[in-house]
Amino acid sequence: MDVELSKGRKILFVVTIMLSALIPMADFVVIPIFPVWYGDFDGNMVNVATTGPLLMMAIGSVVVGSLCRLISKKWILAGSMLLFALASISTVAFYDIAWIIACRIVIGFTMGTSMVTCFSLIADIFKSEKQRSTMMGVFNGAMTVYGMVFGMAAGFLALSSWRNVFGIYWLSVPVFVMIILFVPSVSIKWKGDEGDEADDGGIDWLKLMAICASSVVFLILYNAFLYLSGVYVEQTGIGDSAFTGTLTTVATFGGLVASIIFGMVYGKISRASIAVSFIFAAVSLFIMFAFPSVPVALIGSALLGFANSNALAYYPMQCSVIAPESKNAAVIGINNAAIAVGSMLSSFVVTALLVIMRVDTVRETFSILALAGAVAAVISIILAIRSLKAKSCESDFQAFNSQEQS
Repeated sequence: MDVELSKGRKILFVVTIMLSALIPMADFVVIPIFPVWYGDFDGNMVNVATTGPLLMMAIGSVVVGSLCRLISKKWILAGSMLLFALASISTVAFYDIAWIIACRIVIGFTMGTSMVTCFSLIADIFKSEKQRSTMMGVFNGAMTVYGMVFGMAAGFLALSSWRNVFGIYWLSVPVFVMIILFVPSVSIKWKGDEGDEADDGGIDWLKLMAICASSVVFLILYNAFLYLSGVYVEQTGIGDSAFTGTLTTVATFGGLVASIIFGMVYGKISRASIAVSFIFAAVSLFIMFAFPSVPVALIGSALLGFANSNALAYYPMQCSVIAPESKNAAVIGINNAAIAVGSMLSSFVVTALLVIMRVDTVRETFSILALAGAVAAVISIILAIRSLKAKSCESDFQAFNSQEQS
């Protein structure tokens, strides 16, 4: 699957992929109008409309791995963008909760297919780990910027009418055209095809399951605060809804910093990069549990935002390393599904902890979550050290064989 692009075409490709990050961040457009839906429709139905896309994202992430073996990734991304444009823009066609849910289901599916395809295309175009890790960090940075811009723009547009926020989704139309023009068609090679060396190994399922387990645990830790930050702020009495919005913004800036420097971090510590996310998450949750205050909440949000973006760049990067090139989309897709599962489970985990611990506030559950983050950090460091030693032994063995043969 070797794809060689000129410098100019590579720049256009990168710009197009960065703009395609609008699909995974689509929910930031509609978050400001969720209260309107809850006020006008049945609450349970609105819950389906708000959380359903996460389930569909998981399904789309798994399905796209098989699609990439049949269809060029360029056309999968183009198809995802077209479906997204149609579903998102037409959501306002009928003010009916069943119609909104139907559109949101399609949007959720395209979230999974587009994100996996973008990461897989980056792995196809950028062969060296250094370039690939940098670009995956940049892609996460693009998602972060979209989150900030979408959130602010939607909040402003919603002041006049909830329907106005959907105008933002028209951005998907020119991006669709750019995908057609600037994303290269990656040749599809099957095992056994003449000259195909890309499929010369299987998936390391043990490592993949470890990455997926790590993804689920981290996303539970991160979203436990993200989804319940308003509850935390209210229960601790440190602010109001405006301050909750401030925490989200601070977390976004922390994530942007992590995205910018991810290539450098991964280049220095490689597999141990994920330990940084778990350490930051553990520290953040612990200080917000032990010392609830405005400054601590701001620091904790920044640390969590940094941890999240670092993790979301690390997981697809590591997936692209452990899988044969022709199977990177399938592996990234499986992990992306695990990320969606972790996001869905977070609120249930917090609810379960409230019952098990017999406590009344979300803050008190942060102590257990912080402990889980610390344990995960230790495990990540141990596995990284073992991996480093294994690589060292393998290098020594190869060097010994070379000397014997000579």
